[in-house]
Parts: sequence; structure tokens; C-alpha cells
Amino acid sequence: MNEPSTAQDNKFLKLLTSEIVLGTLVALLSILAALAGYQGALIGAQAAGDEIEAIKMLTESNTEYLRAQQIVIYDSPEKRGISAPRANVVK
Repeated sequence: MNEPSTAQDNKFLKLLTSEIVLGTLVALLSILAALAGYQGALIGAQAAGDEIEAIKMLTESNTEYLRAQQIVIYDSPEKRGISAPRANVVK
């Protein structure tokens, strides 16, 4: 008595296999797939922009690092003719 009757099963199966229902499901699936592709393209474009910004920042930081190294080298006491104090080494 708790089990659905065979007539109800057949009616549900006919509805599910109906061409209109199948067509609607295929159309819905196509729309959702297109939406997912669109969102993926948007995220990909944003990621590419962020990567370019990161490369730009890395390049600028490398430039500043090299500039600082040049300042250290050119301002060293040896370059100005002053001997730098050395640690006493005991042999």
C-alpha cells in the first residue's frame, strides 16, 4: 500500500521522457553551461590583470634593490679612500 502504483510510475516515466521536458532540460543545461563559461572567462581576465600587476611590482622592487646596491657600493669607505675598520683576527 505504501508503494506507488504502476500507473503512477508509468505516468511519471511518460512525463520525464516527453520531448518537451527533455528539450527544456537540454536548453536549461545549455544556458547554465554558457553562464559557467562566461564566469570563467571573467575570472581568467581578472587573474591575467592581477598577474601583470604583480610582475610590474616585482620589476619595480628589483630596480629599487639594484639601486640600493649601487648606493652601498659607491658609498663604501674603500671607494672614498678611507680604510674601513676591520675586526681583530687572532691566529
